[in-house]
Amino acid sequence: MLDAIPDEVTACASLTPSDIELIHVIETLIIVLRKYEFSLCFVGKEENRSHATIAIANDISHRLHGTSQAAGRVESLFNHYVAAPHEVVKWEDVGRIPEVGSAMNEILKKTIDDVVVAANSGAISRDRAIGTVNGITSILFQTGAISLSLTQTINNEVKKRIKKKFFLFEKN
Repeated sequence: MLDAIPDEVTACASLTPSDIELIHVIETLIIVLRKYEFSLCFVGKEENRSHATIAIANDISHRLHGTSQAAGRVESLFNHYVAAPHEVVKWEDVGRIPEVGSAMNEILKKTIDDVVVAANSGAISRDRAIGTVNGITSILFQTGAISLSLTQTINNEVKKRIKKKFFLFEKN
């Protein structure tokens, strides 16, 4: 006869009053965080998310003297409310995150070096190389990853690094 009762109902029946209070407090905290533009975000590898969610739910439940049933409910809350980074961060804010800004700057340096080598080898025209770098720096400026003065400095340095070649016909 017990099999006919949905799992959710039996799970609620096995929660103690302190478990229910614990779950309510955690859910209230999560909701209030969102109200003030804070968010819970899992920044690890996606394949580790399930394990991490179980671990944090068990840790919270243990620290607050909840039962294993409470831990299961806290895990459900985290599965529902925890977001991935791309769900939390707006594109225009990406460059303001120090680690992302550093990574973007490293990619910028490598890309600029590749563009300069391509232009100096004749694989692309000088104008195309300069235009490519201008486009990249404009995007990075718009995301806040680099300042306007750095954008201008990079663009001027690239112009100096690319040899001036004159072709009868422009290479693409």
